[in-house]
Amino acid sequence: MKNNPITILLIIVAIFVALIEFLRYQITINIDAQSFPPYYIALVTGVLLAVGNYIILNKLLKKYIEQQAKLKQTESLYKLGIELGSFRDVASNLEIAVKQVLDLLKTDFVALALYNQRKNEIQWRFVAGNKTDKHKMIRHKKGEGVAGLCIERRTIVKVEEYPHKIPLPTADNMPIMKVEKLVSGIAVPLTYEEQIYGAIFIAHRKFYQYNDDEIFILYGIANQLGVLLEHSRLYQEIESLATVAERERLAREIHDGVAQTIGYVKLQLKKLQRLLEEEKISDAKVIMKDITDAIEQSYEEVRDSIHGLKDKELFSKGLHHWIGVHAKNYENQHKIQVEVDFLDQTTSQLSEIAKIQIGRIIQEALNNIRKHAQATQVKITVGRDENNQTFIEIADNGKGFDCNGSPEGHYGLTIMEERANSIGGTMVIESAKGKGTKVIVKIPHSENERRDFSWI
Repeated sequence: MKNNPITILLIIVAIFVALIEFLRYQITINIDAQSFPPYYIALVTGVLLAVGNYIILNKLLKKYIEQQAKLKQTESLYKLGIELGSFRDVASNLEIAVKQVLDLLKTDFVALALYNQRKNEIQWRFVAGNKTDKHKMIRHKKGEGVAGLCIERRTIVKVEEYPHKIPLPTADNMPIMKVEKLVSGIAVPLTYEEQIYGAIFIAHRKFYQYNDDEIFILYGIANQLGVLLEHSRLYQEIESLATVAERERLAREIHDGVAQTIGYVKLQLKKLQRLLEEEKISDAKVIMKDITDAIEQSYEEVRDSIHGLKDKELFSKGLHHWIGVHAKNYENQHKIQVEVDFLDQTTSQLSEIAKIQIGRIIQEALNNIRKHAQATQVKITVGRDENNQTFIEIADNGKGFDCNGSPEGHYGLTIMEERANSIGGTMVIESAKGKGTKVIVKIPHSENERRDFSWI
């Protein structure tokens, strides 16, 4: 409080008024009224008081305007931070950022240059306030152009007055200034710890001197963008690892399923050979049908698994849409009635990895029902429980089984449980002979809060 400039100015006003009043009192008692009438004294002191008040109030007004501008900038930075932390993809967030910087700093031009370290290439990707699209053709290497110099030095680069006062040998080294007819500008690097992702550049088309507040704000925005790009990079790595793990898991499922079928067919062929040698044709026909059915079932499982790898519905239109489409296809193909009940839109907050695993769990559960349950009806319910956990329940009216034993399709159940555990969830199976089966998957609230940072 004691360092507040407005408070200090108010104290100065009070002291000034007191001095004027003291001066008037001294003049009144020491000067002859006939030679210097009282109204002269009042006029002089009044003028002095008015001038003094004008000067001080003018300073107060300037301080007030400055504080209001800083308050507006702070609010804008806060809003920008909220925008950058949203669920949108990185490209959308960066596009929003350049537009908000243009408005926040009242500049003529804003651009983000992104640095591809593998290719050693810098490209202007997101711009606002541009007059042309020629920036799209500009390519630099590290150390070239205003952005390349900024990235190489990892510090601020200023263009005081193009083409005369510039940080590079010739004006031709700064094509962005030429194509956009810019005069003054500054570039700040986008970094996160030791990693550098590019630079943010702001500029005016007339000579302009940037103050410390504007540079400070630009650094703050650059830091936020650096964190956003680092999160995006990490998410891309995690997603790549998850994709590899998912393919390995599916390969294992296909391999083990096919291996079981081959083992079964091998035993049946030996039995068939013996029956043919004994000329038991009717029994041999039964064995032949069993072999054909096993091969067809194995083929269907492999086809479904491969189709699952190529399933774009899960990503393009959301998990709710995918569940509905998959349930309808399953119903038409296997003549088992499937009801889907969405209690809320909770799955929209799940990470893409969680959505993939939930989709695979539902697929495996429906496959188990088709192969083992002898069910005519299935109900899939998606919602939140009393602990705010996302839950997915797949219930059937089939023959059920003893949960204490080792049911048919137990390998598939193990895979389903692994999938649930991989996203921090749990899976519970409720079943009894003659009373159907219920698979319940729960995913904790912490998974719901994960944010997506898809690469640009």
